[in-house]
Amino acid sequence: MFVNIETKRLLLKCIDQSDREFIFEEFQNEFINKYLYDEEPMTDIKQAEDLIGFYNMKEPRNQNRWVLINRLENKKMGTCGFHLWDRKKNKVELGFELMQQYCIIRRKSASDSKPCRPPNPKYVGRPFRVMAATF
Repeated sequence: MFVNIETKRLLLKCIDQSDREFIFEEFQNEFINKYLYDEEPMTDIKQAEDLIGFYNMKEPRNQNRWVLINRLENKKMGTCGFHLWDRKKNKVELGFELMQQYCIIRRKSASDSKPCRPPNPKYVGRPFRVMAATF
């Protein structure tokens, strides 16, 4: 049911155990964890394996996660995905995380670009998470 998604510059690769070192790096990263409200930073690679296992449970499942890969540089930039999918109510919780070096707000010119920061005080503590969406 869940597949890789590709564009010219971006690959959304379904997460698997080959991503465990990146997932561990991402979720022990202070910048990423500063904005996560529901988890403590990872301290052991087994936690990354368990998280990947959660997203790779047998179908049908109510969650999926993709690794965001810059195809031009072949670099993993972060992850995105969803969980808590309620098919009856057509609701799902979406989320994404970007490593700090890829988190830039683009402006009209490169010199006008700025690092990410919470765009609205209402969302301080969760600027990289969309908490719910209805389709």
